[in-house]
Amino acid sequence: MFKALARKGQKKQNFQIDVKMVRLGGSSIDEDICLRVTWKRGPETQLSADYDLNEFEVDAEMNDSFTKVSSFYSKDQVTYEPKFCNFIVNRVDKDELIPIAQVELNMALYCNYTNEHQKVEFESDYITGLFLDVVWTISETDKT
Repeated sequence: MFKALARKGQKKQNFQIDVKMVRLGGSSIDEDICLRVTWKRGPETQLSADYDLNEFEVDAEMNDSFTKVSSFYSKDQVTYEPKFCNFIVNRVDKDELIPIAQVELNMALYCNYTNEHQKVEFESDYITGLFLDVVWTISETDKT
């Protein structure tokens, strides 16, 4: 009910969120590690492929994309109500995913952007300087 009151006078717009992950790595890795990235928005999650890093190969090119249609609210169609997602970097241990780092980001900042690059930085005990390079495209759509 409170959200409905806060959104009074705002226009609801559907946007297609396309997140392309292009690079995963760190500045220093002490031991071989297999990583998988989770993109989470609400109850939905999408997973990347697995990427092996080690002390000699501290980063990896990625070719994973996540797509979702979501509603954003705005009074002026320029500034949008915040809408958050999480990127979680997991260590793959046999068939188990063990989260080693997580960042929450406001996707509303990228509404109406195409191919907007962002370097997402994480705090991690496993990898020094852990980062994920992503490209955002969030565009208005008729899809629901």
